[in-house]
Parts: sequence; structure tokens; C-alpha cells
Amino acid sequence: MTSNPVPPKRKRLYRQHVARLRQQAEELLARAGYDRLLIHSGRPRVRFQDDYQPPFRAHPYFVAWLPLPRHADCLLEINATERPRLWLLMPEDFWHAPPEPPESWWADCFEIEVVSDPQQWQPALEVARATALIADPADFTTLGRHADLNPDGVVAVLDEHRTVKTDWQIECIRAANRIAVDGHRAAADAFHAGAGELDIHLAYLKAAGQDHDTLPYNSIVALNQHAAVLHYQNRQAHAPPSRNSFLIDAGADCYGYAADITRTYSADDGLFASLIEQMDALQRHLAARMQTGRTFLRLTRCLEAGNVVTVEPGLYFIPRLLDQLRDSPLAGQVNWEQIELLIPYGGIRIEDDVLVAPEKPVNLTREAEAG
Repeated sequence: MTSNPVPPKRKRLYRQHVARLRQQAEELLARAGYDRLLIHSGRPRVRFQDDYQPPFRAHPYFVAWLPLPRHADCLLEINATERPRLWLLMPEDFWHAPPEPPESWWADCFEIEVVSDPQQWQPALEVARATALIADPADFTTLGRHADLNPDGVVAVLDEHRTVKTDWQIECIRAANRIAVDGHRAAADAFHAGAGELDIHLAYLKAAGQDHDTLPYNSIVALNQHAAVLHYQNRQAHAPPSRNSFLIDAGADCYGYAADITRTYSADDGLFASLIEQMDALQRHLAARMQTGRTFLRLTRCLEAGNVVTVEPGLYFIPRLLDQLRDSPLAGQVNWEQIELLIPYGGIRIEDDVLVAPEKPVNLTREAEAG
């Protein structure tokens, strides 16, 4: 299993993080009229008519509390009077490797009961206390008469809490950026050495030290015109006969928190390379504007300290959309000769992870690159 980096002052930051979550949860329960909050980590699903399970990732509400993004069928209980209680599933299974056992730096914040089967925590649902349960409805088709599944008011407040990161969460995102930057550097080197998409992807994984299944999202590794497909999902095994451009959108994970970085490269020093330089300057300018009180259009709300956002302007040469433009009244305003030269390059995207801070934003990605 891929090991996580150790954020500085991990134990202290995590304890402070849990203390803040407990305070928020106690206030939420009091306002919403519940005695306790139950959060399920999620349950793996097999594919239809198959025995294969796609890689599991725990629900974000669970990961907000616990650094266990790959622990399935665990249950967390929070109330106002007791230390949070975790039913930690450790199956007695010889088909799969067991989950990682508890480590004291996080486990000391919880009362932990290790169970070998989810049925062992099922009685917790029947306790006669007003309960808000946060879980996938497909995993809880029947509930005890004291539990409400995903109450709107509770979920809305939990979502709001998650928009402002604690110091622990910020350090995890910062660590994930350092990992991803190592991968991006190796990917760029592989591109300039003439590798194809698959070999570039493998170079990224090796340098990042993370398995494909533990990445926070499916990496986009796009050569030439593939960069015009915004969520390009394939990786061709053989290098194309000519190399024009390379776009990579790839991240890394640290205890369930992600880096999300995109870079674009040109194989020559012509017009496309010039556009990359200009897009990079524009992206840096936009990232520097992620300040408290400023409206961020992707969120349709004002930013506040502790928000972490991605800033990712793009410019794409998509033949299907360009054909529509040719037939529009705006066609005469386009330099079609240059467009035809740029179509084989696909497109450009530059993306960083930016922390909104009280005085000025912190670009976590550029910080990692500089380090």
C-alpha cells in the first residue's frame, strides 16, 4: 500500500483539527435538535454481473474526521458528551490485504472498537437517541426509528464547514502538492525524451510514489490534439509519429486530501510555446487575486480565509467548436491561418491550488515547485 508523507507537526495539528470538528459538531447537533451524529465511511460496490470492485474511496464527510480514505464500512459516532467513537472494520480476510491498523497519532483522539464485520456496529443504529446519519442511501435501505438519513440542514452545515480548511488539512494539501510536483517534473522529462502517453503516466506514478488507484482522480495525459479533449481518459501505448504538445492534469493524495495540478508543454519554440508563456502569466495573475472578500465566480460566493481553490484558465482548439465558429457571424474576426497551425497542438491549461489567506493568497503549487 502507498505510504503517506508525514506533514510537519502531524500529531499536534491533527489533534487541533479534531478539537475544532468536535466543537462544530456539538454546535450543529444542538441547533438541529439531534443527540448524535453518525458518519459512515462507505461500502465497496462490485460491478454488475462481476466479482470485481473498483478501488474504494471513503466518503468525504468521514475523511474530514479521519485520515483513512481507503477504510470501508467503518462508522463514526459524535455526540456532545463523549469522545468520538469509531467502529473500525478490520475484516478477517485472506483474499485481500487488511487495512492499516490504528496509529497512535490519530487513534488517541477516538474510542476505537475494532470489528471484523459491519453487522457488529449495526446495533448502534438502534440506540434510542435522536440521530443524524450521514451515508450513501444505498447502504442503509432500512433504518432504526431514531435515525434520519442525510438531513438537509445537517448536510448543508457540514458542507459549509468543509469549505474552510484547518491547519491540518492545509498541510495535507501542501504535502500532496509536493508529491505531485515530483510527478509532473518526471512526466515533463519523459515527454521531452519522446515517450508516449502510457510511459509518461508510468513515469509520473514512479516519481510521485503513488499507485494509480490511490490518486485522487484519473490523470489526464494528453499528447498533441488529445489536449483538446477536456477530460481525455485514454493513454496510448505508442508515441505519436510527431510531437507537438503535452498537457498533463494529475494530482496526488495525502490522507485523503488532494493536489490538482495541470501543466502544458510545447515541443518547439513557436507560436504555441509563446501562448503557453502568456497563459502562465495570466494564471499567476488570477491566482494572486484569490483574496478574502473577493467574489470567485466558480463558487458564486465571496472567498474567505481557509478556502482552497483551483485556478485553471484554458485555451483549446476544438475542431467541432471551431467548425461552428466558421459558420457564425464572428468568423471574419478569426485568423484562421493561425488557428489551423494551432489545431495540432490541442490546447493549453495551467492549474494551481491556491490557499486564501488573511493577507495574501498562498499558491501551494508554485510554493512546492520553488521548494
